[in-house]
Amino acid sequence: MSVIGIGLYEAKKRFGLCVLNFNLTFNHVHLLVHDDGGERVIAKSLQLIQGSIAQEYNRRKGRLGAFWQDRYYATAIQSGTHLGNCLTYIDLNMVWAGVVSHPREWLSCGYQEILK
Repeated sequence: MSVIGIGLYEAKKRFGLCVLNFNLTFNHVHLLVHDDGGERVIAKSLQLIQGSIAQEYNRRKGRLGAFWQDRYYATAIQSGTHLGNCLTYIDLNMVWAGVVSHPREWLSCGYQEILK
């Protein structure tokens, strides 16, 4: 499981985060979650996930300091077609960027977790 997968699993376990899809790219994360409006679940979960990713990256690269440049940007997603389009966009992000030819080739995404 990827470091983001571990962070998402831990956020689900600790805070009840409902993850619909994700994609960790070279310089940002796409994360689609369900928010039932309770107890700052998304904010607490993102703090945990960002910390986990930063610690792992810094450990691998032998560096210290902040990993993320900015705070997260959130957009409300409606159900139906809009939700389907967002799920597809996240899965195909690295394909459209020309990095891989199919989402299954990008290991740090929800596509991999859905297949398990």
